[in-house]
Amino acid sequence: MRYAHGSFSWADDQGRELFVRNASLLVDGRYHLVLVIGPESRREEVERRHAQVFSTYRATP
Repeated sequence: MRYAHGSFSWADDQGRELFVRNASLLVDGRYHLVLVIGPESRREEVERRHAQVFSTYRATP
């Protein structure tokens, strides 16, 4: 399975600082995205939850 990980932060239109962790996977010619978003102040929890989801993600036809 081919994939790429990334993360970034930004302020939304209400001024909240957000953090996102993502992984895009190429499975049978189709892209799948595993994405977890949360407050910047809880970055470690977002990272941990993303790792949990990504480790159990299974693409189905």
